[in-house]
Amino acid sequence: YRQGATQAIADVHQAGLAQCYVELLDQFQVKANLVAPIISGDRLWGLMVAQHCTAPRHWEAWEVSLMTQLATQVAIAIQQAGLYRQLQNLNSNLDSQVQDRTQALQRSLNLEAILQRITDRVRDSLNEHSILQSTVQEVTQGLNALGGRISLYDLPAHQSRIYYEYSELSCAYVGRTISMEDAPGLYQPLLERQAVYYCPCCLDPVWGKQSFLIYPIFDDQGPLGDLCLFDHCDRLFSIQEHRLVQQVASQCAIALRQSRLYRAAQQQVDQLERLNHLKDEFLSTISHELRTPIANIRMATQVIEIVLKQLGLLDTHEHLARYLSILHEEGQRELDLINDLLNLSQLEAEEQSDTLDLLDLKQWLPHLVDSFSDRIQQHHHLLLLDLPDELPILQIESLYFERVLLELMNNACKYTPAEGMIQLVVRAKRQGIELQLSNTCLDLTPDECEHMFDTFYRIPNRDPWKHGGTGLGLALVKKLMARLEGTIQVSSQDNQVTFTVWVPILDEDSASLDV
Repeated sequence: YRQGATQAIADVHQAGLAQCYVELLDQFQVKANLVAPIISGDRLWGLMVAQHCTAPRHWEAWEVSLMTQLATQVAIAIQQAGLYRQLQNLNSNLDSQVQDRTQALQRSLNLEAILQRITDRVRDSLNEHSILQSTVQEVTQGLNALGGRISLYDLPAHQSRIYYEYSELSCAYVGRTISMEDAPGLYQPLLERQAVYYCPCCLDPVWGKQSFLIYPIFDDQGPLGDLCLFDHCDRLFSIQEHRLVQQVASQCAIALRQSRLYRAAQQQVDQLERLNHLKDEFLSTISHELRTPIANIRMATQVIEIVLKQLGLLDTHEHLARYLSILHEEGQRELDLINDLLNLSQLEAEEQSDTLDLLDLKQWLPHLVDSFSDRIQQHHHLLLLDLPDELPILQIESLYFERVLLELMNNACKYTPAEGMIQLVVRAKRQGIELQLSNTCLDLTPDECEHMFDTFYRIPNRDPWKHGGTGLGLALVKKLMARLEGTIQVSSQDNQVTFTVWVPILDEDSASLDV
């Protein structure tokens, strides 16, 4: 049969069959037997049997052939059924694998979403309490654990204190302090930046038998604390969950470091603001206190001058006139210094004004420049004013803008040697007005240009007329330009120093207003 042979028996008693087989066939009254093997692949799966029970029978060739063909078809059907079962099993396994993979992918997406939310919260906030409390809640709910805690370390005291805890049942351990020396097996690995997973033998009075997953929170300066998740003792955390808790601990470290740096920076800012306020108060007070004696000194100098003139001593004693001139000049110099100090302190204290003036530079600027005509003629300077006919209207705090130009023109007259040139060029540029004031002068070094606007900075040996100064004028100009929302720059080349001033122009909605 295994070789595919078909057996046709006309009479079971004459075929020489085993006696036990004949007796079995007699029980079913079988007289003739036709048997065809059913072979599935290389295996004998079974037999197809046709039996004649009334009398012996001679099996015709076509009957044998039909029986063989039927057995072959049954074998094919059986093989197809086996293949179909295999296909069903494969489909079932594939569905199961797809479901498992989908669930694993969904878990991964959920874990990534948890980490992303925590990362966004760390990036968008500097509130340490809010970040860490929401973080421990987020990771506990995301991993479906019984609870979670964040502890912070006090390394000098060798203590760990639980600051943040989340559980839907109880938060009984917030504020609890643990001595690291009482649990060296737990804290030694954490201090060495190693994770700890353990299931203590003792029962917790609240939670019973628990398992703990703890990851250290540390930065480049050392350990800061730890993030702990706890669940039933039979809970096993997956590799992905381990990785998530590790990444969340890293985000907690970032949040702690950012928050502490922010607090330190805020303390420094507050301290600087207090110091700045004290400085402003000091400058204002000392300036007011100095004004009175300076005014008295100037008044006394004027009285002395009047008395000496009446006595005719100024004409006969030239040194008295020289001393009086020194008193006048130095008194005025001290008064200018006090006024500049007051102006600087007032600029830093005042808020931006809502009241702006409309200036037509074509009409306003020539009058300002004319006020220096006497000094320019006295020093034999050449003054050039390049002012286009068409310029936009400026909307600006005119008093501050006038002070800027007066200070720059005063510097130009002060530092331009005899027969030198002073040139003021005005142009509309970059949605604003640009004024370039150049004067003949020895070239300045880049370092001198860089420090030009520093408080009390003066360039030595650059005052041909010996007028002196306080070193506050250009510092005041810098402050004024910041208030006017403009810019000022200085450059030096070809024996010329150029100050470039830029201020924004009037917007279109206000351009039609009358000047």
